[in-house]
Amino acid sequence: CIYYGDEVGVDGGHDPDCRKAFPWDEAKWDMDLLNYAKACIALRKGQKALRRGEYKRVHTEDDLMVFARTLKDDTVITAFNASNTNRHFEYDFGRTPKILFGTPVIDGNRITLPPRSGIVLK
Repeated sequence: CIYYGDEVGVDGGHDPDCRKAFPWDEAKWDMDLLNYAKACIALRKGQKALRRGEYKRVHTEDDLMVFARTLKDDTVITAFNASNTNRHFEYDFGRTPKILFGTPVIDGNRITLPPRSGIVLK
């Protein structure tokens, strides 16, 4: 779940005490986290496949998850590395993919994600 305030770093307990009053004092906000959330929202808005595409799991292994969203001829690959080490997967784009988000290392069909990161490729 995403609760109000997650985008600025508000923390809370378990339901029903998951949130208290919103901290309207912007000096208390985590602005890096807010900007990250805004970038993710803009990315989703800019890619129809992320909003409406068919979901397909591409690769799951320990702390690595990779999925595709495809709408007509448009495929977007999203990957998350929750581990503390580099992780990799292989995917044949048929070309060098465009990096929409993140900092992967791409070597042919092998994509390497830095620790604790996410990427979006097209």
